[in-house]
Amino acid sequence: MNKEKWQEKADELVDKILDLKEEDKRNKEDLDSLKLELVDLLESKNVNEYAGENGKANFVDFEREGLVKENVINTVDGVNKGRIKNIDMKDLTKEIKVHFINVRGFL
Repeated sequence: MNKEKWQEKADELVDKILDLKEEDKRNKEDLDSLKLELVDLLESKNVNEYAGENGKANFVDFEREGLVKENVINTVDGVNKGRIKNIDMKDLTKEIKVHFINVRGFL
């Protein structure tokens, strides 16, 4: 089957995009692994923040509100079927503790 020029170009672009996606996935896995190693190192030294020559790393802790998926689905269903007249938001949310390491480079 003879492909037109634009089809060949489209195939080439699709291949490049797929290659970059795969490379991005590998980079993310490597990045996550290095971050875990840094977390382990800092925690083993009981250090919350580190500043080096090229950048700094620090732990970030906070709480945020998130939706409880099952409760939201049930509430929406109840409202749609006329079983629920009033919605209490505290029944639909929960506090989520967030803990991660932030790594920034110096400009």
